[in-house]
Amino acid sequence: NVSETYLKKKDSCFWVAESDGRVVGTVACLPAEDSPGCLELKRMSVCRSHRGMGIAKALCQTVADFTRDRGYSAVVLRTSVVQTDAQKLYEHMGYRKIREFPVPEFIAKIINFTLIIYRLDLQRDGEQE
Repeated sequence: NVSETYLKKKDSCFWVAESDGRVVGTVACLPAEDSPGCLELKRMSVCRSHRGMGIAKALCQTVADFTRDRGYSAVVLRTSVVQTDAQKLYEHMGYRKIREFPVPEFIAKIINFTLIIYRLDLQRDGEQE
């Protein structure tokens, strides 16, 4: 439930990208359960027909700006090893890989399904790099 999960809770939000009145991309964020002081980027998706147009970059930047504006220090996210295009995007956007781990569920173990956690540390306004 998008409304309950992302729109009614503090420091959570859900965005869509539209083209000709059609939703072509989504992203969301909420406070990260296992990373205090961070928001977690969730639900990143761009329609295949609209990839390569900068939509995913804009959605990532929207989450980073939202996170910074609320005083959080970083954005974290999880993706899988098979999502190579997503990994390239996140690394291009300045995210760094902080952990890889196999998913503990039985079926995932059989196929060696691995998740990757990325983190983007944010500068606050007025801070120098």
